Amino acid sequence: MIRAVYIARVSDGLPLVASLGGSDLHREFPEYKDQLKQIVQSVTSGATIEPKFTLFAGSSRFAFHSCIDLGIAYVCITERSFQKRQAYGFLDAVRSALCEEFTSEELQNAMRPYALLRFESALEKLKKSYSDSSIASQMT
Repeated sequence: MIRAVYIARVSDGLPLVASLGGSDLHREFPEYKDQLKQIVQSVTSGATIEPKFTLFAGSSRFAFHSCIDLGIAYVCITERSFQKRQAYGFLDAVRSALCEEFTSEELQNAMRPYALLRFESALEKLKKSYSDSSIASQMT
């Protein structure tokens, strides 16, 4: 199950849009926001150069899957048991939808955090469709 999604610009780490999973995730994994910030900081500092990577949060039952494309970092938090193939399929669908909705100029010129908030409803729809395992396996 996809629990949260976070999209940030790589050049400066500016968060563009997020769907952070609500109180259930916060109760089960209170440090997830700090982990997200660390991942984005490692990408923006150049410490992470892989275009796709997965990190497991210590003894937690959650995984962070990340994809970097055209200067934008896409990160999702899933259950550890969620298949990587499905997570990367989801991130690719998010990337495609974001590129259909916004031009590269809009993405690179956003000035304030969460400037693409109107995209959150599209994130929620994609998250819901990919969290249904029977649908997600057909999509990837």
